[in-house]
Amino acid sequence: MNTSPAFRPLPSLAGARAEPVPGLRLQKLRRAALDAREAFVREGPVAAVATCDLVTFPYPAQFAFSGAASSPAPYVMLTNRMQVVQFVDREGARRTLLFNPSDYERGVSAPFYRALRERYGAFVSDKVMSTRHGSVQSHLAALGLIPADVDYRPSTTSTSRTCAAGWAVTACPRTSPGPAAGAARRMGGGPGAAPHAGGVARPRRRRHPPRARGAAGR
Repeated sequence: MNTSPAFRPLPSLAGARAEPVPGLRLQKLRRAALDAREAFVREGPVAAVATCDLVTFPYPAQFAFSGAASSPAPYVMLTNRMQVVQFVDREGARRTLLFNPSDYERGVSAPFYRALRERYGAFVSDKVMSTRHGSVQSHLAALGLIPADVDYRPSTTSTSRTCAAGWAVTACPRTSPGPAAGAARRMGGGPGAAPHAGGVARPRRRRHPPRARGAAGR
């Protein structure tokens, strides 16, 4: 378990995941999700949040719908987005978490996308079928941040630890506070960042930092 002051366990989720019977596990996870929502609501809104588009790309419709629906189109278009969240931990320090920072430049080497380029060519694959909205670094810069300002990011490395939410987190300690307060203003945060139903600030799907919103949730 991660001992960082940034994370606290949600025992009901861990207990639900431990249920060996699939049907019962689903029932317990649904109940645990309600408990988790109430826990987030009690904590109040985060300091700031921004959602940034990274890349729009084709994905095989057969796998996207898993056989639940049919489509004459061979592909569906998906958009990967990253989230930057700033929050105050239990020790009163402002932390920055980077979630889902997809590396699409390396992703083109995956077998499916390599075959796609071989079939349609680089121009059609990269310019017509895909749209690059911005990189992780460029979005961070637009928010007034640099990679060294990120305290936590999802990771699949062996050095990561798993938090109560179920995804791996790697700590990225820094030696100086960085421009966190200024970045929070550019991210539309601060004490009045709007919570969504789960109790954290509402993500806005845009490439640029969202503006500040009131504290009342919707």
